[in-house]
Amino acid sequence: MRTVLPMVRVGATAALLALVPSCASRSAAAPGERSGPLRYDLRLDVAPAEELVHVTAELEGLTGPLTLDFAEQYAFARLEPRLVGDARATAPDGRPLACTRPDPYELWVDPDGATEATLTWSVRVDHRRTQEVETAFDHYEHPYLAADHGMLLTAAIFPVPRHPDINATVRIVVPEGWQVTAPWPQVEPEVEPPVWRPDPRGLRNDIVALGQWTRVEGSAGGLDYAILLAPGQERLAEVVADRLPPVVEAEVELFGGAPQPKYMFVFGRPDTPQGYGGSPKGNSMALFVSPDLPDDFVREGVTHLVAHEYHHTWMKARCEPLDELRFVIEGFTDYYAYLVPWRLGMTSDERLATTFGGKLAEAEVSLSRFGKDLARAGGPDFFAGRDAYTACYSGGLGLALWTDLALRDVGSDLDRFLRAFYGDEEWSASRRPSLADWEALLRQELGDELAEAQLDAVSAADGIDWVGLFGLLDVEVERGEAPFERTPRANFDGTTVTFLDGGGAGAAIGLQPGDRLLEVNGRDVADEASIRAAWAAPEDGRIVVTLERGNERLVVDVPEPTATTYRVPTGVVDLLR
Repeated sequence: MRTVLPMVRVGATAALLALVPSCASRSAAAPGERSGPLRYDLRLDVAPAEELVHVTAELEGLTGPLTLDFAEQYAFARLEPRLVGDARATAPDGRPLACTRPDPYELWVDPDGATEATLTWSVRVDHRRTQEVETAFDHYEHPYLAADHGMLLTAAIFPVPRHPDINATVRIVVPEGWQVTAPWPQVEPEVEPPVWRPDPRGLRNDIVALGQWTRVEGSAGGLDYAILLAPGQERLAEVVADRLPPVVEAEVELFGGAPQPKYMFVFGRPDTPQGYGGSPKGNSMALFVSPDLPDDFVREGVTHLVAHEYHHTWMKARCEPLDELRFVIEGFTDYYAYLVPWRLGMTSDERLATTFGGKLAEAEVSLSRFGKDLARAGGPDFFAGRDAYTACYSGGLGLALWTDLALRDVGSDLDRFLRAFYGDEEWSASRRPSLADWEALLRQELGDELAEAQLDAVSAADGIDWVGLFGLLDVEVERGEAPFERTPRANFDGTTVTFLDGGGAGAAIGLQPGDRLLEVNGRDVADEASIRAAWAAPEDGRIVVTLERGNERLVVDVPEPTATTYRVPTGVVDLLR
């Protein structure tokens, strides 16, 4: 499971975009008996001017042919490994060995009776300029090499052997004057270049920062962390130094201990056009904040982003729930992304209650459009459509609030519940938590009636009755209707819609990505600013938009739409103290 939550600026607000694939790779035990661990010693020679990384891998402990797997998807934009030419293999005496790529994501080597072999290959680090990445919105989590610094991802540079016991080291050779920062222990700190020992998760998917970065270091609850800011992200230094440490410290306390001893928060080069986003890896996190965002937006955005993404590391270190629990994976995580800053005094009771109400409304709208239940929203539809994605986040957050309140009624709370669920010793690569496992713990902690009420909500094809559900806890939430904010809640390239917030007025009147707006409320429009100004001045309570969609010219003429609203009493927040 991998989670990414970039937030794209929409006027003065932000909207979450779906970017949540797994760092997938093939995992099968290698054939043959293994007498001991396989040594996998990697040396990376970095050539920034050519945007190349030359890799030499020394393998020891071979007992027969070996397959090595590249990650099939470490980011939203799926890229085949960007190898330059063929990989080559030699025996210790210099003999060439058979080395092939059965498919783009595999290397296969036959040591021909030898127990050792040397593999070499080169990777072109131009991922951010590929068509796949340029048409996506997750540039920030792809590797790059610049003249003065770079960011590498293990998932994009080297494959992992199919072997049950790997003893790996990584040595990185960089230009003179460059530093190397990795989130792993060093084997011999005084050796140059340093030798790093990644854990299995880091070997598969982690970040290495090279060259000149601004650094902020600290520790919290047994966790040593480094915040790295690439050139172009220096303005974030004060914000992250102020906001990130207390959030991380609070979450380490929430988890009952740090999921890993070292962690890196990496704000890479800001290539993504707008907004902010993040993606946790093994022992590191790729982050992005657009340089043109206002300071207050950056402050709140970074706080929420780090609170959400670092919270994911708790679950990732212990288990990987099935897709039917995506509402827990994302929605419960997002609940804490709001709750933790509130606990730290970074937001008010009133604002938190307003946020909760907005999420209940967002869940109702997205589930209605999705047309299926919350459990199924976490499957393939989660990656294919915004409504399923939003339903998991907002619907899951609403259920997290409800579950926390229900647990507090019986003398517990959601912190303790999740510690028990994530920390169950049953979980393994072959035994992943399911909805049935979630149900079992719910029944144990809440009793049958309340457990069934939540499960009914998760499986309801016609949406969640929030008023009735919270009513079971004697909590009165009020449902209503209100006019939309007078903004389309969309992003534009000139006058062409590039992104729509599914909960905004633009989506409500039927705009679609790709529409080119010509007139809004009787005014000619030429850019995003003129669209927003015209949208804020409807004529006689109606929104009138003339647009081109493909080869058609269309006129949308509708009453100003209204939005579903929910009010959560501020007193509910008092119950969470």
